Formats: sequence, structure tokens, C-alpha cells
Amino acid sequence: MSNTQKYAMNIVMAADYDYKIQVETVLKSILQHHTRIQFFLINQDYPKEWFLSINEKLAAFESCIIDKKVSTIAYKHFNTAEHISEATFYRYHIPELIEEDKVLYLDSDIVVVGDLSPLYDLDIEPVGLAATENFGREYDFNAGVLLINNRRWREKNVLNRALSIHEKLDATLNFADQDVLNELFKNEWMPVPEIYNMQIFGGNFNLKRYSIPSETVIIHYTTAIKPWAMYKKTIKARIGRIYKVVTAYVSGRNKRYPLQVALKNRSKLVYEQEWHQLSQVRWEELAKKTTK
Repeated sequence: MSNTQKYAMNIVMAADYDYKIQVETVLKSILQHHTRIQFFLINQDYPKEWFLSINEKLAAFESCIIDKKVSTIAYKHFNTAEHISEATFYRYHIPELIEEDKVLYLDSDIVVVGDLSPLYDLDIEPVGLAATENFGREYDFNAGVLLINNRRWREKNVLNRALSIHEKLDATLNFADQDVLNELFKNEWMPVPEIYNMQIFGGNFNLKRYSIPSETVIIHYTTAIKPWAMYKKTIKARIGRIYKVVTAYVSGRNKRYPLQVALKNRSKLVYEQEWHQLSQVRWEELAKKTTK
């Protein structure tokens, strides 16, 4: 049986070992809804023991995870943000490291809460990728969730062209690899509904969400405020959040929600508690729930 027949999806992630809890939480969130997944993890420092341990657990879901090592020397001097490591650049290596012609790339600051199949089954043969529009930046896509036409990425020589752009323009790239991929695939990407990349802006009270549509499939924490990196609890920070909420409301920028809702949830994130519960659930318990 070929891998194409054996596995329903090919899903790629990229992360440092410091993010192992986040990576495992993403895996768990996916396997709550799917089996027969072939995962790939692009990394530089995950030990073999981690892969052996995780693969023993994934066997219950007829799934596996494959170690894809990459050298990061080329990225040491590239600009990143406070909450983004150089692992963000690892996705450039997807066409070099992974043979499959279609893969779904997912950041490790996401959680899957629904069925990925309708997204994965899209026909992207005419384009390089499918993605959700970057919230607030019309015509740009967000690079945290990418359905990739890997054959097209190989033809486009993504790795070398991306490195070339960084060498020339790195200081001007506000969103690092996301800007580079948007440049490489300008007018060559397919937009998909927001439910496949529901962007959560925890630190921006003009954009913050206090609820999400029930049909949401992927929640994506796009700022430094994550379920595992919570809001500061100092009095000064709390007063600052109240001020920002009220200012955003009075200015008219945040009237999507009643003021009392915004104030009540000013220090909370959508799906925050659920993320923590999922991160702590034992693999054996997850397997029992999935196989019932």
C-alpha cells in the first residue's frame, strides 16, 4: 500500500524543541477529529527518543510523525519578532525535505477544532497554495496555515529564492517569512474561508475576538499573547487593558461586541481553557475517546 493510500493527509509542522508541548497539543487537537495522518516535523533539535515515544502513541490513530532535520545557520541573522523564533523559516525547506505533492502546513500556535478534510481536499493544482487572507491586510495571506502544492514549490525553487530575498531586503520585512512567501506567490494563491485560520489577536483590543463562529475549524493565536503566555497580572497592566478596551469601544473600532463583554473578557483568550485541557490530556485517554 502506498503512503498516498495509507494516509488520509500529509501535515507538516516546524518547531524548536522548546515548543514540544505546543507541537504535541496541535497533534492531539488534530487526532481528536482524524486518523491516518502522516505528520512531518521540520526541526533541528528534537531527539530521536521524542519521535520514538510520540510514534508509539500515534500508532493508536494509524498515524506517524517523521523527523526532518534542517540546518539553521542561514537564519541566524534574519529578523524575527519577540514571539517568533527562527523556526518560522523552516517552512522554506518543505519542497526539499518532503516528497509528497500536497501537504498542509500548520504553525504550532494553532489548535484544530473541526474537520480538516474539506480544506485538504481542495484542488490547488493551478496555484502554489491555498490560505486565508491575513486579517486587516487585504490581498495578503496569513502563512500560519498553508495548503501547499509542493510540486509548484519545487518548480519555483522556493528555498533559494526566499533566502535571496532575505539577503537583499531582510531589514524591511515586517512579517519575516510571511512577507517573503506573499512576494513569491503574489497572484498565485487561492483564498479559503476564515474558518480555516481564525486569527486571534490577544494583545490588540481593536481586533480582539471574544467569540468565534461554531463552524470554525482552526484557531490561530497570531500575537505574543498565547494560551501558554498569558496576560500580565499587575495592577498597571490590568488598568492598561481596561483603558485600551474602552478606547477601542469609544472610537468605534471594537463595537462588534457589547462593552460589558469586552471588559469581562479583557484578560481572556478564545479557547484558552480548552487549550490547557487538551495540552494536559493523556494520549491513552485521547485514543479511547477517538476509537469509541
